[in-house]
Amino acid sequence: MAEQLTDAKLELYNILGERILQQTLNIGYKGRNTFSLKGLDNLTPVIYFIKLNYANKNVLHKMLKLKYKVEK
Repeated sequence: MAEQLTDAKLELYNILGERILQQTLNIGYKGRNTFSLKGLDNLTPVIYFIKLNYANKNVLHKMLKLKYKVEK
């Protein structure tokens, strides 16, 4: 049986190190888990950092927000 993990804390930081989003995630079981970041449409297209804390581990990833235009 898979090992069940506790909730994870996700934080999103801008390039200046200011936290702009904090979210608690239920990541379920050890292995591959997915999540969605909603409400990011208003963010400026630059580099952001995603910090994920779970099971006493910190993971930091870089995210690039691109500007795109949908043509109708």
